[in-house]
Amino acid sequence: MLLDGRDLRGLALADVRRNVAVVEQDPFIFHASIAENVRYAKPDATDLEVGGALAAAALDGLLTSLPEGAATVVGERGRQLSAGERQRVAVARAFLADPAVLVFDEATGALDPASEAQVLEGYAALMRGRTTVLITHRPELARRAERVVVLRDGRIAG
Repeated sequence: MLLDGRDLRGLALADVRRNVAVVEQDPFIFHASIAENVRYAKPDATDLEVGGALAAAALDGLLTSLPEGAATVVGERGRQLSAGERQRVAVARAFLADPAVLVFDEATGALDPASEAQVLEGYAALMRGRTTVLITHRPELARRAERVVVLRDGRIAG
């Protein structure tokens, strides 16, 4: 696999991590506030940048319902959040990281249709101008891709 024309195996791990963001189906959420979980992607981010990432990931509605907003501590592995809310925190983290390459691994799998539609609007803005790999079983998400590669038994099919 190449990143900007260079073989990933020849790059320092820190460079790969700085240039690639992964949003997984079951993302890791720290026992910290929502804002701190997002800021993990960019420790020196301003509150305005974190707020923008939260809004882009369609979390502003949730935040207004919490007494402490983005300062709310979500418990170990984010247990005080629904699966969809945890995914949206991970999406906000990716927005804040602003990487060259995005990998979404079933990243909308736990979202209800309304939340998925909101997050997909944000995805469009986030994906603009960068390489994005969408790993999905959902045809409606695959249709958004410029190129679709189907894998069968670990190999490219067709």
